[in-house]
Amino acid sequence: MSYYQKTLALNPGYADAYYNLGTILKQRGLLNEAIAFYDQALFYAPNYALPLWGRCMSQLPEIYQNEEQIQACREKYYNELIKLQNNIPLKSPQEIDIAARL
Repeated sequence: MSYYQKTLALNPGYADAYYNLGTILKQRGLLNEAIAFYDQALFYAPNYALPLWGRCMSQLPEIYQNEEQIQACREKYYNELIKLQNNIPLKSPQEIDIAARL
């Protein structure tokens, strides 16, 4: 962690260092602190996908207890979307747009 902190002392806008610090904190179970570093990375690089993903994943343990539960819920959600798609025939982009707003 100290190397990333030194990097930020030299270059406070270096998004990768914020992202890496967030990842270390997430691995240590310090999720709120991790999110704060991911947010800093996004402040300097708003379209940087890794801190967006890290921020999202840091919030999941509050909802799900483990990775297997997350994967099972994702698969169930995906299967339900497929069923929905198969049962609602939408023919035009306008119909799809209207359905998405419901």
